[in-house]
Amino acid sequence: MNKLRQIYEILIPQNIRSSLEKKVPIPSWAILLLIIALVLLGIQVTKAEREPILGLANSQPTHIMVGPGVDYRIIEKVSYGSPLLVVGEKGEWFKIKTLKGEKGWAEKERVKIMVMSEKKEPPKKVTETKYETRYVKMDQLNVRSGPGVGYKIIGKVVKNEAVGKVEVYGSWCKIKTSKGIIGWVSSKYLSVSKVR
Repeated sequence: MNKLRQIYEILIPQNIRSSLEKKVPIPSWAILLLIIALVLLGIQVTKAEREPILGLANSQPTHIMVGPGVDYRIIEKVSYGSPLLVVGEKGEWFKIKTLKGEKGWAEKERVKIMVMSEKKEPPKKVTETKYETRYVKMDQLNVRSGPGVGYKIIGKVVKNEAVGKVEVYGSWCKIKTSKGIIGWVSSKYLSVSKVR
């Protein structure tokens, strides 16, 4: 039940927890029900740079860095299985929020995403567009099975690779790669012309 308490502390802001717990102590089963409801209903209870995703530290220890890279200073070491809230990403790094409320960066391979997104179908509300050529602006960009970082990585594209833009959902584009892979990438990493 200690892990449930940790997840509860990440998902519910401290000021709300304090006011709830002053009125009535919250039993473990109620915390579990609250967490399940939040995950199933997709309710966002914290402000973040992106829709937060629950993850768990996948190594012992998982280093939380000041920035997205091994050259940055370690600000915290979290143990295997510790809950983390993923609030963004850059390259092969997740921006996360720890139990202590610190924001930092962890390698993607060291964080297990708890959302079973690969089983979800992409949202049906998609704006159809004609097939247009776009070029990748990043050195390497993940292609995902759905429009969001919680979806499974199904391929990669590289800088200046031409891709076909098929559909748009919010800030995500469904593309077709030169290898025939059809998947989703963030629109901000695509350009109408090649980049230098």
